[in-house]
Amino acid sequence: MNALVNLLAWREQRLTSRLRLWLIALGGASCVVLFIVVWRSAAIVQQAQHQRLLANNERDILHKVEQLVASAREQEKLLVSQREGVRQIQGRQAQTQRWSNALLALTQMLPPQVWLSTLEIHKDAMRVDGLSRDEAGVYALHTHPSSAGLRLSHQGAITRERSGEWRFSLTFSIGGVHVVTP
Repeated sequence: MNALVNLLAWREQRLTSRLRLWLIALGGASCVVLFIVVWRSAAIVQQAQHQRLLANNERDILHKVEQLVASAREQEKLLVSQREGVRQIQGRQAQTQRWSNALLALTQMLPPQVWLSTLEIHKDAMRVDGLSRDEAGVYALHTHPSSAGLRLSHQGAITRERSGEWRFSLTFSIGGVHVVTP
């Protein structure tokens, strides 16, 4: 009998080597795909961390800007109140200067027979009480205060004392401003 010779062994070897080649190719491709997936996941995680970091930075910057805006508003309010204070002080200084000039002029025009016993200043009104040796001195105060920058706004009582002197009470205002007496 004839012994059978298997000439197909090389086919089995070729099939095994092709199978090995395909397994190596599929294994390599799987490794490449796995590497890409892991790399992409890491990139997404890193991008998410970067986005969180940016959001945190934006929140911190926004918080600092809000603090700066609040601080600027407080400083603006303080500046406005300081300016208002300066205006009030300047107004008081101007009023004091006007009264000072008016009082200086009043003392210069005051007749020698008249002297003042009380002088009260309230805002834009000045009340003077005094004595005069004769009615001419009181009349001079009635007629000449405009030269001192004063305007007679109210005449109080004029009475004669036992000593013969005339006691008077007058209320003046600065310039043409009419002031109700206190």
